Amino acid sequence: MTEQYSIDRIQTDWKEIADELAKGNPVELLGTDKRIGILVSSDDDKRLAASQASPFREESFWDGYRAFRQKADSSAIDPDDDLFANVRDPSPGREVNW
Repeated sequence: MTEQYSIDRIQTDWKEIADELAKGNPVELLGTDKRIGILVSSDDDKRLAASQASPFREESFWDGYRAFRQKADSSAIDPDDDLFANVRDPSPGREVNW
């Protein structure tokens, strides 16, 4: 069973919270009207991280670019279209005083 502790009493209950985590038990933190978080032991954290793909995995730009190219539908791009025909503003821009 998950132990629950009020966030208002976290300073006074910190020893009990640490003891629960050391036993491998998760600890639920409660705000005034809702659950605001769960603390888990280091072992549980490692187990959870290993069981799912980490959003923070280290990947080089090149790896990400290659993955994008594999997923992107390049057939939707017509090479005869001038993709950049209307992207530049034809106006002369602002006046510059030297």
